[in-house]
Amino acid sequence: MFETRPEQFLRVLEQGTVATNVFLRRIHNSALDMSWVPVPVIPKRQWPAVKLCWLIGGAQGDVAHLTAEDIDWDKRVIGYHRQKTKSVALLHFDEEIEKNLRDLPQSGLLFPSLRGVRASDRATESKQRCSGSARSPL
Repeated sequence: MFETRPEQFLRVLEQGTVATNVFLRRIHNSALDMSWVPVPVIPKRQWPAVKLCWLIGGAQGDVAHLTAEDIDWDKRVIGYHRQKTKSVALLHFDEEIEKNLRDLPQSGLLFPSLRGVRASDRATESKQRCSGSARSPL
């Protein structure tokens, strides 16, 4: 008999962060792929949503400077210069991220309100947006 219950996963997800969601989901999917569990503990559509910034892996400063023009829709790539190192970052995105990107401005800054936030306050602002206590999620 299998001992892991959906309530246990959901409790961990409620207490954790975005990273908890991402890595628990990966472990869960790997266990399914390896037939370590016969059926999903949590059905795919019932997992909490993962927020955009974490999915694209951008630093908060980099994300604050992203523009709609940084997106190549045909190639499904976001390209920009990292703020700290000035190196080029090319991030490929899938359908899930594309859905999130389509909800953002189609020209200019993707997150205009973050651009004006001091770097020292950006983490707090990002966390508020991701937790739903601000207007629009990252």
